[in-house]
Amino acid sequence: MYKQIIDSELENLKVVFGDRFTGYNTNWEQIFDALAWTDEWHNLFANTAMPSKLLNYVTSEGKGNKVHIMEWLEQAERI
Repeated sequence: MYKQIIDSELENLKVVFGDRFTGYNTNWEQIFDALAWTDEWHNLFANTAMPSKLLNYVTSEGKGNKVHIMEWLEQAERI
């Protein structure tokens, strides 16, 4: 019964979580970490617009350079 419910949602989960979703082998810890990271960024910029250069960088495909992201985050926190 539960397998049928999950199977019926596989395509929706792929749309929502993108390449991080790999069906029954999904690393849910990685997805939860990404959601927490997104929430932190949302809270940081809740009252101001995120600079477009930063937004483009953190939403680009692939792994970004964590050092640059951390530097930008530190700069944004000082604003």
